[in-house]
Amino acid sequence: MLQRYNLAQNKWQIGSTLPFLNKSDDEGTLTSAAAVAMKSKIYVRFERYRNVRGDFETETVVFYCFDPQQNEWKEKAWTSHPHFESALFVYNNKLYVAGGKISFNGYRPQVDPASVVVYDEVRNTWSVVEQNHIPPNIDLGAVEINEKVYFIINNFPVDNRPN
Repeated sequence: MLQRYNLAQNKWQIGSTLPFLNKSDDEGTLTSAAAVAMKSKIYVRFERYRNVRGDFETETVVFYCFDPQQNEWKEKAWTSHPHFESALFVYNNKLYVAGGKISFNGYRPQVDPASVVVYDEVRNTWSVVEQNHIPPNIDLGAVEINEKVYFIINNFPVDNRPN
């Protein structure tokens, strides 16, 4: 039985089942989880890949949200493109997936950088964030969001300017 701690009531309670743990092998394998908290909810993303004739092929990012008020997990829109080894983070009350590569073939990531995407909670969609001042790159791991540059280090965004 899954339990969670309710801070408001100062007690343990029965928690919602984790729907992403019950995915079948036919749907691919979930790996590389990342989680963030935003607006009193928990957002989790997984990378999904399939083994196709001995090669691993990356698919889109699988995305879930936990609402503690409802005590339930909901599957949200997946990204439209793969983001292998990407970061999930919150900036200005918006969720972003940034960094990483678009493919994973064999055991080595391919060199094509993945797009930076932002999640729209109302529409349950992802859209590309244009990189106007940053050329596509893998080596730097730099991404631009609202004219701020972040470096993705170990799947964690680091602001290029101190506060």
